Amino acid sequence: MRSFMTRHSMASFLVLFYGLGWACFVPSLLGNQGFGIVPADIPLDPFRLLSIVFFALVPFAVTRIVDGPGSARRLFRQVRHVRVGPQWYLIALFGPPAALFMAAILVKGTAPIEAVVGNFTSIPTAFVLGVVVLALLGNLWEETSWSAYVTARLQARYGPLRASLIVAPLFGLYHLPLFFIIGGLGDSPSHLPIAQLPLYLGFLLIVFSGPMRILLTWVYNSTGRSLPVVALFHASINATGGAAILTTFFAGVDGILVYAALAVLALIVIVATRGRLGLARTDAIAAQPLNVPQPAVGSSIA
Repeated sequence: MRSFMTRHSMASFLVLFYGLGWACFVPSLLGNQGFGIVPADIPLDPFRLLSIVFFALVPFAVTRIVDGPGSARRLFRQVRHVRVGPQWYLIALFGPPAALFMAAILVKGTAPIEAVVGNFTSIPTAFVLGVVVLALLGNLWEETSWSAYVTARLQARYGPLRASLIVAPLFGLYHLPLFFIIGGLGDSPSHLPIAQLPLYLGFLLIVFSGPMRILLTWVYNSTGRSLPVVALFHASINATGGAAILTTFFAGVDGILVYAALAVLALIVIVATRGRLGLARTDAIAAQPLNVPQPAVGSSIA
């Protein structure tokens, strides 16, 4: 088994990640929220918490098997790598809502400005606290898989931009069961007609995943592979697209505008970094995916 996993490390990881992760969706899929095979309301959230356990275990287990002794410890360094410039924490927390805020002004005029000013004092509790909790309880471990395991290995072979585009549909596909449980990525349970599945898949694999993975790779590389900062950025995207935040701070703009704003931001990052997404050509990280270099506090956008 170890020999097989070493030869097929990426396939082995994905089989375990999807297999264990999707298994957590099965109870809700069987209940009234899903296909109604079991006549009972089986909540999704407890099983989502279980999936976080797999997010935390799978990358460390596979890394230990594939890369040998000491590799899991090197991976964990990325989990506790918090010594980065303060600008990256600001970008991680407020980059997604700032991009959406600018887009919302174009769509709604001055209404988003008035909404932010009127609710400014609630930002620490209504937004920042929620982002930090989401990051620590879920996205930190999710990004240990997608950034520290999958992206790190792929970008060593294909470069950061191509690696991000390869990871994007794999990342999006994991969320497919949500279509049958809560009608996609929204906050409220509302089933979508099965005829909309192809449209949802297109959104999931391209619009939702592509810009998001490009930006997460950029933050990951630019911070010397700081998973806590990457997790904050991921959580900030999720929180910004939530119905409560959209209503409170963005005058109720359509959630799809979040991903349009992220797409523009991703394009700016690609151009500004010439497609390197924060990874220097001479950086030793490219050759050694699990080694964490000492980050420069004043890391630049390139």
